[in-house]
Amino acid sequence: MFRLVCITVFIVVFTYYPADWGAATRGGLVETAVGRRLDSIKQTGGVSAREVAQLLKTTPQTVSRWRTGRSTPRPKSLARLLRLEWLADQLGQVYDPDEARIWLFSPHRDLDGKRPVDLIAGGRLDEVLAIIDRLQSAAYA
Repeated sequence: MFRLVCITVFIVVFTYYPADWGAATRGGLVETAVGRRLDSIKQTGGVSAREVAQLLKTTPQTVSRWRTGRSTPRPKSLARLLRLEWLADQLGQVYDPDEARIWLFSPHRDLDGKRPVDLIAGGRLDEVLAIIDRLQSAAYA
């Protein structure tokens, strides 16, 4: 009987807490550092997890696993995710999330008619950050 109880506890613990033991919980879900970054991108930049997946050239399922801690991003993906969070934060200083999302998905004259999301997906995040820097400068001038 004791053995059955131990096995049951083991299964329950690893079913409901498959990730980092030190992660906080929120609404029954495990909250990870990467998950908090994804939430930040959504809250400040209005970018959904599906769109983050497209920008990072991965799948929505992979982003979901990152959020819950079932897997972690590879170093290159993590670096891009953190840069995307930085970009969303900078854009959030100029626009509210809905406007930020529209800005990201609209063509811009300063980008030769290209959309910021296309440049970000193509690894040209610095060009988008330069435009956001000019927007911030104009907003605070």
